[in-house]
Amino acid sequence: KALDKEWGARVARIAKLVETVDGVKTEVGIPEEENRYPTLSVSWDRAAFGLTWTDCVRQLSEGEPRIEVMNAGNPSGVRFTREGSANAPTQDANTQEPSREQVQIVPVTLQPGEDLIVGRRLREILAAARAKAMKSV
Repeated sequence: KALDKEWGARVARIAKLVETVDGVKTEVGIPEEENRYPTLSVSWDRAAFGLTWTDCVRQLSEGEPRIEVMNAGNPSGVRFTREGSANAPTQDANTQEPSREQVQIVPVTLQPGEDLIVGRRLREILAAARAKAMKSV
């Protein structure tokens, strides 16, 4: 219970940081199967941001420090629930890609304070993409 509480607090801090970017949505869920830890889903509209999950993952991975997240190219494959309802990412049947751009963050390997690093970096990437997309409109 103590670990669940700490992991939940870590993903909540990340969510709070990235939600400051207009158009970003977050959801915390618990996997239904196997490892039952809080998982943060961060999603955005590709058209409004001009950013795909692939671009976001690349920027996170190429940054300092390197940050790895779950995504369509590296999925957990585990459905999760929120308040008892199934909320797994939906997929386009033709492409097997999520219908909305999304990355997922699992806090189990984060050390104290690293949640703030992840949240700030993800917020930076999403805010820059949103600003760039708004300028081109």
